[in-house]
Amino acid sequence: MEKKRMHILLVIDSNPANNWYRVFKGLKGPDGEEIRVEQTQWDLIEAWADDAVHLTVHPSPEPILGSSQKYERSFTPDFVLVRNFVLGIHGQSWLNTLMALRVGNVPAVNSLDSVFFSTQRALMIAELKRIQGKLGKDVFPLVPIRYYPNTRHHLPKPKDLPLVAKVGTSHAGYGKMKFKDDDFADFSTLMAMYSDYITTEPFVPNVGDVRIQRVGDQVRAYRRVTAGWKGNVGEAEVEDIPVTPLYQLWADECSKIFGGLDILSIDAVVDEKGNHTILEVNDTATGLNPFHQEEDTAHIRDLVLRRMTEAFNATNSN
Repeated sequence: MEKKRMHILLVIDSNPANNWYRVFKGLKGPDGEEIRVEQTQWDLIEAWADDAVHLTVHPSPEPILGSSQKYERSFTPDFVLVRNFVLGIHGQSWLNTLMALRVGNVPAVNSLDSVFFSTQRALMIAELKRIQGKLGKDVFPLVPIRYYPNTRHHLPKPKDLPLVAKVGTSHAGYGKMKFKDDDFADFSTLMAMYSDYITTEPFVPNVGDVRIQRVGDQVRAYRRVTAGWKGNVGEAEVEDIPVTPLYQLWADECSKIFGGLDILSIDAVVDEKGNHTILEVNDTATGLNPFHQEEDTAHIRDLVLRRMTEAFNATNSN
């Protein structure tokens, strides 16, 4: 069989401002072969799999200038970088496409198993509770979270208000509401019409939030202050802050979730006394610090090259 002339790197990133063709231009794989980038988004991919995964990718509505995105193309990827959520905010799901990549055993950043598990926020909550049980509440101050399967007509009346309710695997500020009074009863009757599970947590008054971001071994932290109660919605004042030993510990422990998260961020709120409360962990599709976008993109590039080398070396040794 003729040796492949290049390695195909599939990048799932719908933002045309993120030009991964340029990021990997001129770089070579572990065996010296050229790396060919194919950047697209979940809803443009058709897939089937046997011993490998076979993709047909449709043209992008906003193709990156000079790229292959204006054409329909078919290929078998050698590696995947996932930078978009697998679930959409309007009920879209591309889990079946993710499963095709997994059946084809395509190595990826983050790992495809961790991407799948991270689509289930309840499983992420379970992992965070496990870490808290290991480190203690003082070291890992996770917000108290209650989980409701939503199998009853009415949710139990909450004792502590105000609270925040989140529906299913909410993200990017969607699928969550803050309640200050008995309006939660109306919310309960509304959710009786749907099958998504629900979580509640006390609303924590704060003066801003902190995000600890990890890409491979690179960790940075920054503070965000917004006008609303949702720290990741709307305009925010962003300020770099030092990575304290505690932040480093959080990043190290969370990087072990689901067998390993190469790319992640931890969101916490800070009150007037400087006390922290951890709210959530975001995985491979997390946004980057806006002031260090180029530098962190380079960190992702280097991470992909390292994981690609490890995957190909493992394959060649078998």
